[in-house]
Amino acid sequence: MTIQDLINKSADEVNRMTAEQLTKAIAQMSRAANKRVERLQSYGYKKPVYNDEGEKIGTKWVNKKNSPGLDFNAIQNLSRPFGHVTEYNATVGRLRSEYFRVQGFLKAESSTIEGAKQLRRQKERELFGETREMQIYNINRGRKKKGEKPLTKKERQFVISNMDEFMTSVYENYHKWREEYAMEGGYTKEQGKESLANIGNLMKRGMPAGLARYHESRRLSKVYESKRESASDPVDQSPLSLLEDDENKDDLF
Repeated sequence: MTIQDLINKSADEVNRMTAEQLTKAIAQMSRAANKRVERLQSYGYKKPVYNDEGEKIGTKWVNKKNSPGLDFNAIQNLSRPFGHVTEYNATVGRLRSEYFRVQGFLKAESSTIEGAKQLRRQKERELFGETREMQIYNINRGRKKKGEKPLTKKERQFVISNMDEFMTSVYENYHKWREEYAMEGGYTKEQGKESLANIGNLMKRGMPAGLARYHESRRLSKVYESKRESASDPVDQSPLSLLEDDENKDDLF
């Protein structure tokens, strides 16, 4: 059976597999998955992550200078290699869990080098309106019109590093905002993109991250309340719970 056949198996099909079949399938998929992990890791390194109080709370994968620019989402929270569960007498339940874990990784767009590049480009377009490649191209085109030389390798790396750091900060604050401000009924994909862009634009203009999150919350709250009023429904409470939370509001500044 090919790797693709194993990746495409449904949950029902996996649940019908015997322990022996699961063990063989996991070993086969894990070889491919661990090679992908090694290739991704060769372009990055782990960097400490600190909370607002300066305490280390973990690590994250970031790009090395020689990296083509990858999104490390597929390996960011990977705690152990794939397939080790088959090295001892595991239960069928544990084997199934490992099957689904490695299957999910292999299905992830960012588990391949090309997929990780495409995901990074997609995020840059959503946040900046252009990729780093396009930004550098536009800078060089502008410099050429002025009779100036194109960016040096060091200058290109500076542009890329700034984009990387800013994008990481915006996405981290966007996810933090999603946790802090819980919208009734959740968010649509389009609402999420709009809020991400709004938070990014506010931060780009120099607004502190906490205040940017607060402003986006206020904007959505007003939109929500306006819709409720136009529908003649009483506004019982804001859909964004933190707006009424004075204790948490202090943390924004």
